[in-house]
Amino acid sequence: MPAWCRLVPRACGSAAGPGRRPGPAPVVRPADSQECCRAATPAIRTPHDGREPTESGLLRRLAVAVEQGPLIVCVTDAAGRIEYVNPKFTVATGYPLPAVRGRTCRVLKSGSMDLLDYQRLWQTIASGSLWQGEFHNRRSDGTLYWERASIWPLRDGAGVITHFVKTAEDITERKREQQALRESEDNLRRVFEASADPILLLEAGTFVACNQATVDALGAAGKHEIVGKPPGALSPDLQPDGRVSAEKAMAMIALAEERGTHHFDWTHRRADGSRCCPSTSR
Repeated sequence: MPAWCRLVPRACGSAAGPGRRPGPAPVVRPADSQECCRAATPAIRTPHDGREPTESGLLRRLAVAVEQGPLIVCVTDAAGRIEYVNPKFTVATGYPLPAVRGRTCRVLKSGSMDLLDYQRLWQTIASGSLWQGEFHNRRSDGTLYWERASIWPLRDGAGVITHFVKTAEDITERKREQQALRESEDNLRRVFEASADPILLLEAGTFVACNQATVDALGAAGKHEIVGKPPGALSPDLQPDGRVSAEKAMAMIALAEERGTHHFDWTHRRADGSRCCPSTSR
């Protein structure tokens, strides 16, 4: 039986015996709610007696959610002075609450964000709207980090803005990965362009890119005369084996997709009508 239940006999019943009618079977009731909650979630106690949670109880749970949540949270007064930061803020920035209480978020400025961007930010939230964007901030140890943030105002009962709340996600690692991908793509692009061999990229039966060596080999005026066209448009009607260029191109593409790579000879037509026969891999 689960630990949160116990058998409780009814007050009017007992075990059956000679000359007695069997009493009602024991019923299963939840164990003491406080005992259950202490065992399962010591920080948050949830009543099991059907009562609605009290406002103070909901506030305690909200506070625990903010403290234990995965997002950076910072609350300032209407002038931008910090009143509260959660532990995730400290992990991301290196600043505990006592070190930043009463200061503004300028303590995190790295100088990479333009002054006009800050002005637009303040205009947005001071008007009562939500602002979303990225910050390149400086930690307490001087290192830089990226965060994706949302900032919005809090209003009192009269509608007056009294505080601002920022939630943010540390996206430093994501930025590093994106930068590494861009650098890798740039390197591949340089190799692609510098190759002395003609290279064409084919997608869905159409050339989507080519290098300068291809332009030179086909005598084209530029890449625009090659990109966007199917192989048949840059070939004679028939290949030397008698097959129709358009049909053979589709067959070679299918073999390349099936095998992962396919090497074959192909005759192209230059811009002046002459023919060239480079070996081709797809």
